[in-house]
Amino acid sequence: LPRGVGANWPRTLAVMPVGPLVRLPWAALPMPDGRALCEALELRVVPGLRLGLTAPHGAPGGEAPLVIAADPGNLENVGPETRMVLDAFPGARLLSGGDATAERFLALAPRAEWIHFAGHGCHHADAPHQSGLMFADRWLPASELARVRLSARWVILSACQTARALVRPGGEWFGLARTLLLCGARTVIASQWDIEDAAALQLMAELYPRLGVGQALGAALAGAQAARAR
Repeated sequence: LPRGVGANWPRTLAVMPVGPLVRLPWAALPMPDGRALCEALELRVVPGLRLGLTAPHGAPGGEAPLVIAADPGNLENVGPETRMVLDAFPGARLLSGGDATAERFLALAPRAEWIHFAGHGCHHADAPHQSGLMFADRWLPASELARVRLSARWVILSACQTARALVRPGGEWFGLARTLLLCGARTVIASQWDIEDAAALQLMAELYPRLGVGQALGAALAGAQAARAR
């Protein structure tokens, strides 16, 4: 972007990366004035042409938001993170401990207004349909998630490698985040990289208070990213 981005420039930038551009940390890219890109505007990454051309989804789910704390015992900040989410949204439903099973998630997710998952994720580069999320009872792969119909306003995956994808000729992405979007989620927030447990908590601690006071998701995420970039 040129110097002097201001009122005459769009507030939102949508990018559909291809090739090696897929792995760029777009929100952190430096601008000529020294700011990170997330400090100047809201950023949306579109994972593939098919999703870029998809019509908007229908009304959000009518049941309580769903918060999953899937800590196998080595993620000390999953508990504080999900408690902080519930502080911002006291009406959300929490699945934790032995209740945070794949079956409970699959039963409640279709009608949830939005979904927050905190735990382990993995990406299988050669078999993206096996990429998944770790619940209390088992791993839930993308191939099984693909059979679920969601109406969530957003799905936030506070877990490693959840935005990684196999990108094939034609610019189509295959991975966990794209699967959730095709299932009906309006927006997915995820990470391409391994993330530190404490860093995930810090970002969510910036994000959810903004969401809790009614800020739109794109603006809230940009603000949270900008706060962590300073």
